[in-house]
Amino acid sequence: MAKSSIPLPEICVEDFEHSWTKFRLAVAANKWEKEKELTVLPALLRGKLVEYYVSLEDEKKADPETLRKALMDRAGISKDPLASAKVFSERRQGEQETVTDFEGALKKLFKEAYPEETASTYPCRN
Repeated sequence: MAKSSIPLPEICVEDFEHSWTKFRLAVAANKWEKEKELTVLPALLRGKLVEYYVSLEDEKKADPETLRKALMDRAGISKDPLASAKVFSERRQGEQETVTDFEGALKKLFKEAYPEETASTYPCRN
């Protein structure tokens, strides 16, 4: 793996946008060229993203932004509420994932899937 003083995040479906942003910040801080970025990135992918990456055409792997969009498309990640609702309904807690992290991921997905809903929409239940 490329030497970096900045920690590199694992990139997974459940926290894709956040971990991708952290990766891009690390790329900028390390002043990596595009080629190095595209070489390091696949090693950081986790879960289904690895399968999606391997199945992509080479031209979709040649540019970081094109790659990001292609991975998001394959994983069903978008700002589209219907797509987000699907990801939300299929989301399961990972074996190594804490309850707090799982809760945070669900909250984020819920906001994307149901942007018109708020916590005050639902009555308290005991």
